[in-house]
Amino acid sequence: MFNIFLSNVGVFDTFPKLRIINKVEWILLFPVFFFFYILKVINHDLANSKKLKWLYLPIVLSTIMHLIENLERDYSLYKITVKAKQFLYDLVFGIEELGCYTFNIILLAWSYIAIKKSLINKTSNVKWVKKLWFFIFFMTISWIILNFIEDIILKSYPQLDNYLYILAIELSFFVYWVAYTGLYKLKLANERKEILEILNKNPENIKGFHGL
Repeated sequence: MFNIFLSNVGVFDTFPKLRIINKVEWILLFPVFFFFYILKVINHDLANSKKLKWLYLPIVLSTIMHLIENLERDYSLYKITVKAKQFLYDLVFGIEELGCYTFNIILLAWSYIAIKKSLINKTSNVKWVKKLWFFIFFMTISWIILNFIEDIILKSYPQLDNYLYILAIELSFFVYWVAYTGLYKLKLANERKEILEILNKNPENIKGFHGL
């Protein structure tokens, strides 16, 4: 959302050296954080696995590739003289784009399998996690569809370039929903559960509790 805002107000055109911020594929980082969050909430065995740090590899490789391009184009720190340079850039970033889609879908599928298994074990907070997963799934599919629209339709009809506002609206609503449900509503539910557990352990306090 921040990149969309900067692009719309012309920051990247006025200060081209800042385009490096826009070029980093942050979409490779979000699914990793989301996946880790899912594992923590459902108390999955993988939550503390050090091997999961390899999931950061795609964002690291993506950042390195874009740094190589941006430091040459926008900062002129060096000059790559390979004849097929543009072809290689197009090939690498084309693979990266497909990798972004694939990586997000794989982690979504993996997290869904983990949630389904937790349903069998009746882990707490699963209902909240399921809603969160479906919300993220919907936004991911929307993002993929909108990117295909950009690559195919907008080349012929550039006047329709406001399509990104659709994703921005979805993200805004998502942030509001997470803030309300995840930080407020779920917190109240957990506090209510803790109070009931304390009262069940000390039945003599129940009368006093009802008398408040």
